[in-house]
Amino acid sequence: MNNTMHDVTLRVFVLFICVFNSAFVSAQQCVTPDGFTPVSAEGQVIQTFDALPDLIQTTSHGTEQTNKPVTLVNLWAAWCPPCLKELPMLDSIANHADFAIETIHLGNNADALQKRFDELNIQHLPKNIEPDYALLERWGFRGLPATLIVVNNQVHYRSAGYLHQSADELAYWLSCLSQSSASSSNTNKGAQ
Repeated sequence: MNNTMHDVTLRVFVLFICVFNSAFVSAQQCVTPDGFTPVSAEGQVIQTFDALPDLIQTTSHGTEQTNKPVTLVNLWAAWCPPCLKELPMLDSIANHADFAIETIHLGNNADALQKRFDELNIQHLPKNIEPDYALLERWGFRGLPATLIVVNNQVHYRSAGYLHQSADELAYWLSCLSQSSASSSNTNKGAQ
């Protein structure tokens, strides 16, 4: 009987270690790239991203938005050199299966947006336009480019300025966040 109790205790302990280790490894895989900070670490109060559905009705190809758990939202303007520098990188990962990329041009100038997209050969980014710069202040930014990472309709990370990551590094991180979000969502459903 004592051996059986010891076996059960040992198995529970090993199971606990495996689960803890797997959660730790999963968290380590989603290392936040330089330039991005968790919203809570900055004391920002961007709790939910309720403006996205109003701003983004369809993608540039006219199809309804997908319900991906992770969305990168990039604010940019046609006159902003760092914005123009990062758009091709964002375009290269825009059709990824695990996450969505949304770009919002600030300034009421659809012709300037189209001209820049043509010059940069942007094929996959949406052409959302916000007529003024109120979003910068609303979301706690002081300049462009500005990027938010939204996970399950909650802003989790932000980056002010040019994104220095490679397309592969950014795509890996966003995919990791998406998979972690799906895992925690499934875990939460199982606990209910």
